[in-house]
Amino acid sequence: MKYRRQTIGVLLLVCMLGGVTTTLWAEQDHVQIQEQLDKGRTIIEEAEQRAEFDAEQTILTMTLHYANGKQRTRHLEIFTKYDEDGNRKNLIRFTGPNDVKNTALLTLEGEKGNDDQWLYLPILRKSKRIAAGAKTRSFAGTDYTFEDLRPEALDRHDYLYTEDQEIDGQPCFVILATPTPEEEPYTGYGKRLIFIRQDNYFPIETRYYDKNETLLKKYTHAELINIGGKTWRADTSVMENVQEKTKTVRVVDERLLPDTLDDMLFTQHELTREY
Repeated sequence: MKYRRQTIGVLLLVCMLGGVTTTLWAEQDHVQIQEQLDKGRTIIEEAEQRAEFDAEQTILTMTLHYANGKQRTRHLEIFTKYDEDGNRKNLIRFTGPNDVKNTALLTLEGEKGNDDQWLYLPILRKSKRIAAGAKTRSFAGTDYTFEDLRPEALDRHDYLYTEDQEIDGQPCFVILATPTPEEEPYTGYGKRLIFIRQDNYFPIETRYYDKNETLLKKYTHAELINIGGKTWRADTSVMENVQEKTKTVRVVDERLLPDTLDDMLFTQHELTREY
């Protein structure tokens, strides 16, 4: 009986120690994950801050590559302005060819990811607000969705630093971005992997995964230029849908850096103006 009681006592002690060890491991894992989340958030915030530039006008050529090998070329201009609070205003307008000319998208960044987007279709002669549930749809037949053209919604995602990795010989931070429960119903992505260069904090590549965690799209940038201070831009960008075997290539033809842009440019009145 004495031996049996000792055995039971040892087993209880082992179980208790095992429980303590498991708890300690869990606590250590939690601390490590929180540290990775904090680091990921800090990196993303730095990248976002460096991307801010007072005013910018970009003239581009866009080429749509279809799965059957056919291509279509479009021309567009983009106006971007950041206000004193760092909120972005953005107007995209197609200038040709005629079937898309004057199609325009206005995006106004709001607080905590509550952005407004308005689309103008010349054939309808009116603009319409893009509802939250429609942000996963394609913009003007491109590989970009309305969601892709919104500012990064920092308060609606978690950002986990995962590792360092090289892209084209450049060391990058790899950040896993996942939507919060609040954002999840309105996004088309289950997660994103964002590769941010360590030398200039430019997001050189983003991999988008659908909600089954299958790779959906890849967004890559090339021909980086410094436009002032710590702000970098890419002269060539490619959004590739690996599931549909299509891609949209944007090449900058001209970049203008005015001191400022009139706020009236970022209004529904200007959105519906045809040239």
